Amino acid sequence: MRTRFHDLQQMLSSMDALRDTFNLLSGETYDRLPRFEGGWGTPDGWPKMNLYDTGEQLEMRIELPGFAREDIQIKVQGNYLEISGSRKAAGPEGYTVHRRERENPTFTRSMTLPIEVDSGLASASIKNGMLSLVLPKSVAARPQQITIR
Repeated sequence: MRTRFHDLQQMLSSMDALRDTFNLLSGETYDRLPRFEGGWGTPDGWPKMNLYDTGEQLEMRIELPGFAREDIQIKVQGNYLEISGSRKAAGPEGYTVHRRERENPTFTRSMTLPIEVDSGLASASIKNGMLSLVLPKSVAARPQQITIR
């Protein structure tokens, strides 16, 4: 089954490449034509992320190039996480846009974390387009050492 999805993804990527060729040859941007691969290089358009478990906390790294901290919203409760964002067009006010190749994406990603976290101690930072989340595990979810008597 993986091969069939891969073949479909290759076909849709080829259609995106054809669209880019039209843009290049005509000097215009076909913004009304849909992009099939998504602006983030994944089939569903979500930003790429990694999730790590350090024992005491979960750490997450999410690629968000061009996003500022005020463009991103993060909600966490128990083992549920939702990250959303919207980047505005960066052109000067009153100017006419003749070519637009950079997208102004909007995204929402929600997921069930592998373990409950303490939302009151969670923290986030963004630097060079990389969002870093630190999600301390709830006390009940942390491993406890049991002494044998």
